[in-house]
Amino acid sequence: MIVYRQSTSLRWLTTLIALTLTLAFSFAQPRTASAHATLAQTDPIRGTSVALSPETLTLWFSEAIEPRYSQVEIVDADGSRIRTSTPEQPADIADPALRLEIDEELERGSYTVVWSTLSAADGHAADGFFSFVVGDAPLPTAEGEAARARDVAAGGAVPQFVDAGVRWASLLGQAVIVGLLLFLAAVLMPLSRRTGVDVPSAAFRRIAIAGFIVLVLGQIASAIVQAIEATRSATLDVLGQPLITVLTETRSGWLWIARSVLLIALGLVVWMLVRRDRLLAMSGNGRLSWWAALGVSAGVLLTMSLGSQAAVRSGSASLPVFNNWLHLVATSVWVGGLVALIPGVDIASAAGIRRPMLSRFSALAAGAVIVLTVTGLLSTRLEVVSWDGLVSTDDGSWLILKLAIVVAALGLSAWHLMNVRPSLDDSRPEFATKAERQFRRGLRLEVALAVAVLAVTSLLTSSIPARDLLDTGDSFGATEILLDASITLRATPGQVGTNEFVVSITEAQAGSFGTVQRVSLRFTPVDARERSGSQQIQLREAGPVDPFTYRGTGAWLAFDGQWAVTVVIRRAGVAEDLESTF
Repeated sequence: MIVYRQSTSLRWLTTLIALTLTLAFSFAQPRTASAHATLAQTDPIRGTSVALSPETLTLWFSEAIEPRYSQVEIVDADGSRIRTSTPEQPADIADPALRLEIDEELERGSYTVVWSTLSAADGHAADGFFSFVVGDAPLPTAEGEAARARDVAAGGAVPQFVDAGVRWASLLGQAVIVGLLLFLAAVLMPLSRRTGVDVPSAAFRRIAIAGFIVLVLGQIASAIVQAIEATRSATLDVLGQPLITVLTETRSGWLWIARSVLLIALGLVVWMLVRRDRLLAMSGNGRLSWWAALGVSAGVLLTMSLGSQAAVRSGSASLPVFNNWLHLVATSVWVGGLVALIPGVDIASAAGIRRPMLSRFSALAAGAVIVLTVTGLLSTRLEVVSWDGLVSTDDGSWLILKLAIVVAALGLSAWHLMNVRPSLDDSRPEFATKAERQFRRGLRLEVALAVAVLAVTSLLTSSIPARDLLDTGDSFGATEILLDASITLRATPGQVGTNEFVVSITEAQAGSFGTVQRVSLRFTPVDARERSGSQQIQLREAGPVDPFTYRGTGAWLAFDGQWAVTVVIRRAGVAEDLESTF
């Protein structure tokens, strides 16, 4: 009778999992996107001048947006808001865009557009501002633009460290539980079946409960973050109808619901395995429970992949999503396996199977490291794109820090493997005892480094991808690193015709670059068949509060083809101009 009830429960659980994954896929159809709905292009073109007052303003974005939770404001030089209609998705434009009618005639002067969006792909919020000019008025300085934007920017933005903390809880909780299951299923339980030794469940039950608590807290907090991002309200009012609306009327909300159902199923099936004094055996009806646990675990990881940058950029049924899912599986094997190994060593030592257990785990961890390396390199190539993206964006900086911690963890693991583990079975008790202490200290340090890797990964995934900052189809960006400064060139929209060019100089140390007197751009066609000489244009300083940013707008890219754009910098007291060619 007991077996019948358990089998029936598992059949219902399997049906629930299948329906939930179907629901998740139905709300994760392919989209070309980037996980942050950043601004791609505008009409009027940002940074340019128009002769007459425009009747409409159109903004194109890098991915699908939720128009209901997106805002656009126009302010003049005095900070007064211009009367406009409610932004809407234009019916005549297939790409993600917002259009609003300008209800009053704009007089000669500069105008700043302040926008904010909510990604339809994963619920990320993005915001920004730009300016355009009516007539022959000057563009505002960078400080002036920022001051206007601050006056009208929507509130309620979630700080990055809060968003990253919520993601960290989800990553850590799922890694601990999934890694625990994989460790037991692939390492400890096969040895238990071979030797006939039952595995006590108390220590693993505590790990599972702790991991599940962290995972549930992260899931609940992620819903609140979604509501705050969507409504731009940081008050407790989001816990009512706004939260329900966001979860039921957005794609990211439906993914959250699907993941929540799977988490409930995961909690139930894990409890089946660890609730007794001994772990449920991997034979008979217990085998079905183990397979159900692993299947639900795969579904939980899949819901995170469906809301990742890979899914929103390439679509749900794509190689990048599978690559992301494999990366999460390998991460769980590594992180959760290390956590499970702490009590596993004690249990295996008491049963006399420590050596084979460590050998099996080493093989499993080595495979996970290989998968992490391959999938990580592929993800880096897709999202960071270039060396410039690696060294000049927050996304690249977090990635470098993550790699540094991973290398440290792998180095510690290699030291364990080559120097400590051989001494664990030393016939001399004093050496074996010392090796035991070193092994346990090192194992805890490895766990700490793995947890730190997940924390940095959370900061990485909450940052705007370098691909969107530097390598979109509507802009050009590149950086050259020098000894005393770095020089960044931006061209928007990066097409033939009128472009806004911005040169930013970042000093390595304050005062190391000297006093800049003039910044120019020299445009040279690369194709010899179309070479018609070079043209050099002097840029204007963005403003007295931003002395290392220079701007210029014009149609200096006169025809299609390859161009060499050289930044020419003249400094006080330096005989030769500094030149950097992009």
